[in-house]
Amino acid sequence: SNLPPDRINAQLACARPRFAIGPDAGQFPSCNVEAWIDPGSDEGKSHAAAFSSEVGPNSPLYSMFTSGTTGEPRGAVIPHRAVLRLVDDAWFLPNEPGFKMFHAAPLAFDASTLEIWWTILNGGSIVCWEGVGADLQGMADRIRREQVRGAWITAALFHAAVDQFPLLFEPLSVVLTGGDVVSADHVRRIQERFPDLVVVNGYGPTENTVFTACEVISAGSLEKQKSIRIGRPIRGTRIRILDARGHQVPLGR
Repeated sequence: SNLPPDRINAQLACARPRFAIGPDAGQFPSCNVEAWIDPGSDEGKSHAAAFSSEVGPNSPLYSMFTSGTTGEPRGAVIPHRAVLRLVDDAWFLPNEPGFKMFHAAPLAFDASTLEIWWTILNGGSIVCWEGVGADLQGMADRIRREQVRGAWITAALFHAAVDQFPLLFEPLSVVLTGGDVVSADHVRRIQERFPDLVVVNGYGPTENTVFTACEVISAGSLEKQKSIRIGRPIRGTRIRILDARGHQVPLGR
């Protein structure tokens, strides 16, 4: 991770992991784990072989921290069932064997969950991007060279790519975007240029595992709209709209 050591130590103190995997325990002296596993060492391999745990749908798969844009970053424990509900029968993504998904999100950002697990569990392949997110030319070259079909791009980068380097989208059949308000004008413009491109507006907090709802946008569907809906809930998810007192809002209000 490229986070400052103080932030990493604070997250480790909050998560209280029993085991840690990596080559250097010395850089995180305050994490207080039971065992530090170096997968490259013989001792680390014996630790990994000896560790076993019964896993069920509610067992933790990973912990993730919010970005902190609305205050102190909050930690969320994500169970196996939350990821399964995201990636199994994902109607907002194509069902194409061998589908190539671009993996550019940092592992500390929950979009990486979708990039990795949806692709692996649905018979696709992952094309990893090692460069920086602002390198639109480099990303476009890699997407074209590897014949990538799908990519997650944050709203800010999506807008920048539409404005500055629209050819990035030419090889793609679907692009998922979100994390902030997505401009309907930018979606219209890129779909006018590439009518076969499907854009998915994904909405959801980190605590709900990447997406809560999705809006699948096909070319021409935003002709008279000034904004983009957040869409309908994904599989295994319900949305309740509450008023200021926490009461459910009646239909039509």
